[in-house]
Amino acid sequence: MGLTDKIFKKEEEKSSREVGSNFDKSDAEKIFDALYRVEAKEKRQVSENMQKGLNQVKDISDLMNKGQSLMMSDKLDDAIPVFKQILAINPDNGEAYTCLADIYNLQDDRQNEISILKSAIQNIKSDGKTKNELMKRLKELNN
Repeated sequence: MGLTDKIFKKEEEKSSREVGSNFDKSDAEKIFDALYRVEAKEKRQVSENMQKGLNQVKDISDLMNKGQSLMMSDKLDDAIPVFKQILAINPDNGEAYTCLADIYNLQDDRQNEISILKSAIQNIKSDGKTKNELMKRLKELNN
């Protein structure tokens, strides 16, 4: 029997099978149990990922409050690493870029202000309004 004959024979066997005749009840239960375990694992992973996301938002919110509090207390050098930490967690955070640029502006550190504005323009994807404001600010600094 050649390869082609074997392939045709297998296809004939597949087409002649009837639903329910390939597994006994215990095999079917094992398969459904395995599928249930996979589904439950996927649901747990989704839930864990959602919780991680919520924790990350809370962490960023806490850090933002801390950084802004330091800024209002004129502890600008202490606020810088806080905002940089926010950007390490979420490089799309326009508010953190704005705060850093404001700090550098208050410190008359034009080079770092320009650098942070350029980074913001490259990294902000979700907040077009903030990105446009920062682009305008950079343009004014370069004039």
